[in-house]
Amino acid sequence: MTEKKKILTVMGVTLAVYAGIKYLLPYVIPFFIAWILVCLLHPLLTKIRRKLPWKKEILAGLLLTALFLLTGTVLYFFCGAVMKQVARVVANFDQYYNEICNMVDDCCTIVERKAGIREGGIRIAVDQQLELAAVQIQGKMVPDVLNHSFQYMKKALNGAGFLFLVFIAVILLIKDYEEILQKLEEYKLFGRIRRIGGRIFHTGGTYLRSQLLIMGIISAMCVIGLYFLGNSYALLLGIIIGILDALPFLGTGTVLIPWAVVLLIQRKYALALGYAGLFLVTNTVRELLEPRLIGSRIGIYPFVMALSVYTGLCLFGPTGVFTGPAGLVLIKEIYREIMGNYSPDC
Repeated sequence: MTEKKKILTVMGVTLAVYAGIKYLLPYVIPFFIAWILVCLLHPLLTKIRRKLPWKKEILAGLLLTALFLLTGTVLYFFCGAVMKQVARVVANFDQYYNEICNMVDDCCTIVERKAGIREGGIRIAVDQQLELAAVQIQGKMVPDVLNHSFQYMKKALNGAGFLFLVFIAVILLIKDYEEILQKLEEYKLFGRIRRIGGRIFHTGGTYLRSQLLIMGIISAMCVIGLYFLGNSYALLLGIIIGILDALPFLGTGTVLIPWAVVLLIQRKYALALGYAGLFLVTNTVRELLEPRLIGSRIGIYPFVMALSVYTGLCLFGPTGVFTGPAGLVLIKEIYREIMGNYSPDC
């Protein structure tokens, strides 16, 4: 295949993957998730049926019900604890705003004295920006948290409907899974899709599992560290820092280093050292875990993977953190499958 045809192939595959994720995936994702769950559950159900010869759909329904109940219970208590801290931040917003203003005033005074600038010059400009930010937060974010209960309830109902659809799809699919699989295997296209899916599951699954595990470990370390440092919002901030750590070009230092600097300016040296130490520990843990858990198994350079996350965020919004890398891996594997169909002399 000529270089020009290769470039055109990559462009065509990229456009097809983008269109699929953007326009098709939202409509088929419940059934896609159901298919993955059936693929994962089928071997387990086969083993269970050797000792307990019930119908597959009954066993699948019981397993999914147990899984959903366990996950829902954990999320209920976890989200409840997080929302309590969010509500406390909103309720004490004025107090925190005044504390921030006093802290900024102190910092501005120090900078003005060191730089020989007229007293109050920097402080006035900064105070104006803080007032604008406070108006934006109180005018938009606070009402969203306090007054949009109906929208949150609607989203919760949509989520419950989504899970119910996945549940029904799994029950219907597991019943005829083996027969459907046999008929699909008669088509060559399914064989290619299966090979691509297998490679994606290995490559993308390795990346996703590793990143979720690292993010969970970093979040847990931040929550524990902030709790022992006396932070009242350890759970909320620990989760936010853990999420930031998983995003490209950011990390735990995005929050912990500025916080340590502010504490240092306030002459709270022990706390500043604690926050700086927490950054060093979490950063070191990521540096140690990432090569071990991911390494070179995904076959994609870390810079390119980070670029795919950023591109996904720009194209697909918050879900781009996952759909960006998934799309990159999908493009790579589809191109690899297409290239495998050409002889070396093409």
